Amino acid sequence: MEDSDNIRLLLEKYVEGKCSAEEIAEVIAYFKREGNHDEFPDVSFVTSTSGAVPRLDAGKNELIFRQVLAEAGTIERRRAKRRSHRKYMVIAATLLVVISCGSVFLKNYLLPVGTIPEAANEITLELGDGKVRVIETASSGQVRNASGKVVGQQENNRISYSEKKSNTGEMVYNTIRVPYGKRFDVKLSDGTVVYLNSGTSLKYPEYFPERGKRKVELTGEAFFEVAEDKERPFIVHTEGVNVKVFGTRFNVMAYPEDNLADVVLVEGSVGMYEGRYVEEQATILTPGHKGSFSKSDKETDVSLVETSVYTSWIAGGLVFRHMTFENMMKKLERQYGVQITIKNKTLAGEEFSASFEREPIEEVLEYFRITYGVRYETEGQHIIIN
Repeated sequence: MEDSDNIRLLLEKYVEGKCSAEEIAEVIAYFKREGNHDEFPDVSFVTSTSGAVPRLDAGKNELIFRQVLAEAGTIERRRAKRRSHRKYMVIAATLLVVISCGSVFLKNYLLPVGTIPEAANEITLELGDGKVRVIETASSGQVRNASGKVVGQQENNRISYSEKKSNTGEMVYNTIRVPYGKRFDVKLSDGTVVYLNSGTSLKYPEYFPERGKRKVELTGEAFFEVAEDKERPFIVHTEGVNVKVFGTRFNVMAYPEDNLADVVLVEGSVGMYEGRYVEEQATILTPGHKGSFSKSDKETDVSLVETSVYTSWIAGGLVFRHMTFENMMKKLERQYGVQITIKNKTLAGEEFSASFEREPIEEVLEYFRITYGVRYETEGQHIIIN
């Protein structure tokens, strides 16, 4: 049997839940043999090899190739810190994550673990008069303001305000708060859509003024699809830094406990400026770049990035690239509404790369246990990394 045929059969065997870790390591070893020593084969080879695997939609083969290649590079750079026999197992586990696409993630290798309870906190909407209402994401209906007037509509996980401009000049602000472990969307009265990540609050007016700026205040992380309006620039205020736009798509992450406030531009153009400076002194971002504002030294650094890494959370995913274990655990805390304590300080500073889609927290933890030997225990919603 040709090697490529054997590899194809092994991939099919995995999807059926029958492939062992050793067999997947064989797939990786085959890729290494066919390439130039330490290089993997090109995308065309990977796609032709995995093309017969069922349940992989268009684009998944490319994703498999890129993920395996990225992880292999990370592992090669860290091999002095880890035992060499674990290298292929790490790559194999990464391949498992990507091929599974959330449906059979480490299906045959999970050990029984206790179920971690979900966070009980609710999404709330604070109205202009200070009254707070709980938002039930499983329901739909009219949205009313403090006076009882209908100002929008809720459809499950999104509130959409009626699209119109304020005629009175009186600004009435609402604040929506999303706890850890949950997400929510808001379509503002100007047509701007805001995707709110876990642990985020957004203060916004029921209706924007007919003239002047459209201003909102953000704490946490959100992705903005700003409705274009050249006469009324859109301003996002965060702790320390502001973002000015006219019509664009970008992600803002500004959690109060983090020293950095990050803005990642997907489309259009934005300007970042510190609160005490004027807009004309803004740092301008172009698509594909990230601006990181340091709250401590008041400086902004700009770098070229892969924007999908920073926006994957919108679809429920998590993508980590060369991120310290400590920062990864912070993101898991927000995503799943849990508390994580890291007792292993050496591990906290190590860098990892990994991708997850909609896996439960138990499976994410098992990935780190199997792949990197990370030991943990759970006490309700408290996870302890030993």
